[in-house]
Amino acid sequence: IDSRGVESQGAEERICVVVRREEYDPTSEYAVLVEGDLELRGNPATRGRSANVHSNRDLYLGGSAIVERDAEAGGSLTLEGRAMVGGRTVENAPIVTVPPIDPMQLRYSSTYVFTGSGSVLDERGVTTWVSAGENDTWNGWRWKPSDVSWNWTGSGDLRPPGGVCYFEANVYMTGSPGTRLSPWVATIVSERNVVIAGNPRIVPSIGRSEVIVAGEDVVLLGTSGVGTGDPQFRGIVAAHEQVYLGGTTSIVGRVIAEDAASTTDSWVRTNTIVDDELLGNVQISYEGGLRLPFATQSRVPIQAWEMRLPTGPEPVRPA
Repeated sequence: IDSRGVESQGAEERICVVVRREEYDPTSEYAVLVEGDLELRGNPATRGRSANVHSNRDLYLGGSAIVERDAEAGGSLTLEGRAMVGGRTVENAPIVTVPPIDPMQLRYSSTYVFTGSGSVLDERGVTTWVSAGENDTWNGWRWKPSDVSWNWTGSGDLRPPGGVCYFEANVYMTGSPGTRLSPWVATIVSERNVVIAGNPRIVPSIGRSEVIVAGEDVVLLGTSGVGTGDPQFRGIVAAHEQVYLGGTTSIVGRVIAEDAASTTDSWVRTNTIVDDELLGNVQISYEGGLRLPFATQSRVPIQAWEMRLPTGPEPVRPA
């Protein structure tokens, strides 16, 4: 930007400013960010340079929970047992705006659409498979109309097709797709619940930061026992409603819950009484920098500026 001013006598001054448009996510400093009440009980831990935890309501840390950085609550913060916080503990903290989690925003960038009627569409919207019954499968996926769900139970080198996989139904995975050296490269997007047990290895689809996005709840009940040195999930885990993480789930990335009003058949509403929970030996490692597209904003910071000396004739000075 070059701004020029000219005096009546012809002298000129100029200010040159160099700016750069950049995108940023104002919530990217949090390993765990939720709108509702949050409990960490048992032996869960958040570690890393950005291992901050924030609830816009009440936060409870019990058992041997570890938050390596700051723990913040918009309401009350309770610390019991051997729970530890490596940074600040803040009650009545300023509210952090949780971005709206809308899986529909990813539908039109999907590689496959698993419909709510038992068919699979490719990225062109062309039907590639139609279920002939509950014993019929497509690349390991089984459609169950009884509970409106797509189910996968394979393991190891057997894995579903990758890319952005969009589901109009519940997603239940009890198998272990992917391995440490060859993870399943996919972003799982569901209009309803995503419930994953077993011992998967999943990383986001190429070009995406999200590994799981749910229109209702995200429930991860891992059984790996390996911690964040060999994580089950890499990337952002985001729920329009609630998150429930248990077992030995391990994540390198972020967890976000918008905590919208629970639908009647959502997993958390059916099984728990707390909005969001991290239980058991859940391990989350986050070094910062992961942007959630739903939360990305633009800014134009100044990179450099210079004031150039006046040019032109000397001004006329009074005698």
